[in-house]
Order: sequence, then structure tokens, then C-alpha cells
Amino acid sequence: MNTNPELRSQISSSSELSEAECTQSKLHCYHTLQTARQYEDWLQAAELLDGLEGSHAWKADAKSSYYDHTLIRERLRQLQLLEANEDFESIVSWLRSGLQRNFVGIGNQSLYEYSHLGTKLLIEKHQRELIRMMYSVANARDDLISVEARLAFFTESRHALGKTSLLLSGGLRYGMYHFGVVKALYEHVRDQRLTRS
Repeated sequence: MNTNPELRSQISSSSELSEAECTQSKLHCYHTLQTARQYEDWLQAAELLDGLEGSHAWKADAKSSYYDHTLIRERLRQLQLLEANEDFESIVSWLRSGLQRNFVGIGNQSLYEYSHLGTKLLIEKHQRELIRMMYSVANARDDLISVEARLAFFTESRHALGKTSLLLSGGLRYGMYHFGVVKALYEHVRDQRLTRS
């Protein structure tokens, strides 16, 4: 990540800052969120602001009435066993059961309003595992899961989840703003593809 040394140096740790310094650092982060020209700068400001406002502790505590954290933990435990046994048929079943837009409440808007960046760490871990296992299924050896079974799984998943789209409305009035959003998204995706290569 391209870090902003000025921002990083101003905020070493919220516990080391006086109340006035903490307030000043928060204002600086909020300003950076509003004016950042690069995603990395916005991301860094959001992370630091979460630290200053105590959101990290909220994220680390998996408990919440908005989603079923015990089921998420159980699913992650099940996945470890399935993966250890290379049981790809069961892994596909595990994936199918979790590939829903609001699975056990993880899509609840309230889970995404407390922090500037992300949500409960348990939810983020579950989502990372879903993605990782989808890649594992896609790249699995043919003797572990057939090409036909993989194709059927990914076709069903696409139909179940649908396709995400980006709707930009407002016409010419917001045209330049929309152009900036699309450009930033394109650059972010391009940069991620380059780092994976």
C-alpha cells in the first residue's frame, strides 16, 4: 500500500495521543477521506480513523445480534476438516450453502455502519474463505472433482447470486464525478490484477 507518511506520523497510536491531538488527527483523517485522490490514501485514512475511534475492538468482538456468529464459526471449523480431507464434493456443498446475499445476516446494513472500513473480522474471514475455496474448487485436480461438477457449481452460483452492476445516473450533471468513480474502480482492479500476476 502506498502510505502517506505525513498522515502516518501524525497518528502513531491513539493511546499515545492527548485528547486534543486525537481530535486533530481525526479531523485530518476525515479531511483525507473527503479529499483523497488515490484509493490507497483513502484506505489508510479509514484504517487510522477506525483505530482512533475504537472500531478495531468492535470488529474483533464477533458477537452481534445482527448476524449468527456461532454458525459462522461452525462453518469455518467444518471447512478446516473438509479441506484437510480434500473432500471437494462436500466443499462444494459447503460453498453452496453460504453463497447467499444475506447469509445468516452478514449483509445487515448495521454491520457496516459502525466502522469506516470493513465489518466484524469473523465475517471478513468467512468471506475470504469463501473466495479462497472457490479458487480451490476452480483449480482442483480432476481426480478430486470433475470439470463437469465444477462447471455446474459455478453456473449455479452465478444464477443464485446474479451479477453485480454499477448504475450511474444523473446524466451530464454528474458525468465528471461518474467518470472519476469509474476511473478509480478501473485502476484499483487493474492494480490488483497486476499484483496477483
